[in-house]
Amino acid sequence: MMLHSAKCSHQGSRSIQQDAHAIFHDQQASALLAVLADGMGGHEGGQLASRIIVEAAQTQWSEGVPEDARSFFLSICAKAQKDILRLGQESGISPRSTVVLLLIRGTQADWCHIGDSRLYHFHDQQLLHRTRDHSVVQMLFDLEEINEEDMLHHLDRNRLNRSLGGDEAPNPTFGSAMMGPGDGFILCSDGFWEWVTPKEMAGVLWEKGLDRSLQRWVDEAVVRGGTAADNVTAIVVRWPSQREDQLTGPLRVVLPGLPHATKIAVQKHTLHVTLAIIVALLIGFIGGFLLGKLIITNEPPANQADHGAPAARQGNNNNTAVSQSGVPPTSGAQTTGTGQREVPSVPGANTTPEAQGTR
Repeated sequence: MMLHSAKCSHQGSRSIQQDAHAIFHDQQASALLAVLADGMGGHEGGQLASRIIVEAAQTQWSEGVPEDARSFFLSICAKAQKDILRLGQESGISPRSTVVLLLIRGTQADWCHIGDSRLYHFHDQQLLHRTRDHSVVQMLFDLEEINEEDMLHHLDRNRLNRSLGGDEAPNPTFGSAMMGPGDGFILCSDGFWEWVTPKEMAGVLWEKGLDRSLQRWVDEAVVRGGTAADNVTAIVVRWPSQREDQLTGPLRVVLPGLPHATKIAVQKHTLHVTLAIIVALLIGFIGGFLLGKLIITNEPPANQADHGAPAARQGNNNNTAVSQSGVPPTSGAQTTGTGQREVPSVPGANTTPEAQGTR
């Protein structure tokens, strides 16, 4: 399995970048952790809170690939919460941030989120799932008082009822799914999903050149946001479709006799060329063998050897090895941020949201 991933961030029209994001891989490239945090601009130090979350994720990841995803996510959130609260107490500020995390181990995908940073799960360009925001407009949507389009323009769209750094203990929402050919995920801040539709996101996943495709749509979100464009951040992780894997996926060939069973990655079209060469050599060998048999059959008796023996045939046998090695996606973190968010109580809602401050 070779996951494809890309990440991109833009400051938009904001004076401060308050988003932070990163992708981490294990040494065997068999597991991946993606993290995206959106510092809340309505609280001083939002950009610090988002960075603390990414640092907490990196710290927990450095201890090894987790066996239990939920415990792993909770440990990240707990560490980030503790460090954010300490920063607030020492600096006299109230930094807060959203977060969305994706962990992939083999074919198992797990995720969690707090706030309105989202995860979208697609299969062959079809949207299977998106996370539900911890926000006032999401509650209104769940009560069928507004529709999905209204959520983008509602006056309360920036008000959240969960965040990291607040008075309440971290309370993430969890999700999971099996992953295979054709599956892909997009993690993004509200600066991205407010301006890029799910249909357009699906296009991001399957356009050629994942990095260029994501960059183009991040830039497009900034353009659509205009002079009030928020920070825009997105991470894409996808498993190649079955057809794509058959056409372009790398094939692992183990050559015996090489130290440590050296693995050479070759493209499948290279394998076809190699097979053609092998077939040609086999045909030549068989032809030579049959011709030799014919010559031996027609040799004169031993007492006629003075007439001479047939000359030995000479030929060339060139073996060519072609390899193409893949470079695993790099990991790293960047930072960016969003708008003003606070939470009043919502009439008619079964749950009274906690006021988590302004975005």
